[in-house]
Amino acid sequence: DLGDVVRVSATFTDVDTEGTVDPDVIKLSIRTPAGVVTTYTFGVGAYIIKQAVGEYNAVIDANQSGFWFYRWWSTGFGQAAKEKTFKVRSAQAV
Repeated sequence: DLGDVVRVSATFTDVDTEGTVDPDVIKLSIRTPAGVVTTYTFGVGAYIIKQAVGEYNAVIDANQSGFWFYRWWSTGFGQAAKEKTFKVRSAQAV
């Protein structure tokens, strides 16, 4: 719902062992319903939080109604990518 916070997470695993790994570079790109894309890099600022080896999350302020898209991706060791979407409903009791 409009005004919620949405926690998004990613788990990075080794393709051979399937164990969790910390990739060389981790990024999170978020596209708002208005089409604005912002990209965050782990270790630059505090937006992306490491929970454990290979496990990361971030919180999105759902301040616009409509479809949001987000993409976790990494480069170098542990290279991977995952994209998902969620829908924020408009407030009805305002």
